[in-house]
Amino acid sequence: MPDVDPPTTESDGERVVQPPAQLRSRYADHQLLGPLVVEYVAALPEILAQITRAFEANEFAELKRLCHRVCGEAATFGFEQLALAARRLEIATAHSDLEDLRDAQSSLMDCSRRIAV
Repeated sequence: MPDVDPPTTESDGERVVQPPAQLRSRYADHQLLGPLVVEYVAALPEILAQITRAFEANEFAELKRLCHRVCGEAATFGFEQLALAARRLEIATAHSDLEDLRDAQSSLMDCSRRIAV
């Protein structure tokens, strides 16, 4: 997943960087699925903490399992970008390239901070 520069605007000749857009589930306003999306978002910090712990402990099998879980759940609840970021980290665990792992983990955490209900 390529890094994308945040949108900018020109203001009196100065460049102003806009904050990244929030990520909302495509099911957020769905009558039946909306409440499940809220529950998922509430539970997400714990799984992300588990991912961070596995990453810091170099427990790649656990990291892969957790990322696979987040990928599936995020896709199920309509957070495609989060699913893609989790999948990228899951794939990176197979290569064990530390720089790639760090970049993928950072992208996942950045994406997760943009989640909104």
